[in-house]
Amino acid sequence: MKLHTFTIAWRELRGMFSTSMGFLVLTGFVFLLGLWWTATLISYSAYMANVIENPYAQDQADLSSMLLAPFFKDGMSFLLAMMAPAISMRLFSDELKSKSIELLFTSPVSTLEIVLGKYLGAMGFVVVMLLATGTIPASLYFLAEPDWGVVAGGYMACFLTCAVTVAIGMLYSSFTENAIVSLILGFATSMGLWLLPYMTDDKEALIRKVCLGSHLESFASASLTVADTTYFASVIAFLLFATWQRVEGYRWR
Repeated sequence: MKLHTFTIAWRELRGMFSTSMGFLVLTGFVFLLGLWWTATLISYSAYMANVIENPYAQDQADLSSMLLAPFFKDGMSFLLAMMAPAISMRLFSDELKSKSIELLFTSPVSTLEIVLGKYLGAMGFVVVMLLATGTIPASLYFLAEPDWGVVAGGYMACFLTCAVTVAIGMLYSSFTENAIVSLILGFATSMGLWLLPYMTDDKEALIRKVCLGSHLESFASASLTVADTTYFASVIAFLLFATWQRVEGYRWR
């Protein structure tokens, strides 16, 4: 990977914070996640207060399965899937609208470097969002003994969720100069990939194998599987390849 890729990535990351959109997404994410964490913590505390005298229930009310795993899988990763299209909706749409993409094509940068640079820049913003939530699991260190393997797996699940949904949004952004259209299509696809697995209880159903939500369980519980790792790697590689080919088409017009 050449230096040009990281230069484009840094340009995109700085651009996220040069407009109000980046700060709005970051602030909205932290605020909504804080509300979710508060509600989850209150629910867990109420449950523990009810079962404190029941030794059998106490064995099942561990911190990881009842607090951390739901927080990461059903809370943080879901919010990230919702907001990721807002991160990637302008990656190519603004370039197409302003015709500045032609300047990129005349520079000594390959199409693949452009695609990877923009993708890495968007994922850099995702890392900033994840770092902004670090105080939430860290606060448990002073109150309990959390399983840091579950915490690490939860953050990995959230990162991979964004890796897929940002790539989806970037692909749509390469097809249209209207960022709002890219946002709507990216949001609809991301939510579909997240929610469709809940339409069936059959764990062997094809719909669960191809959708995003059903592949996060192993990461959120810190038990990685080859199938889930392969799924994310394959989907991300396909989406980046499709975007590369789409942007390459503009070069030869």
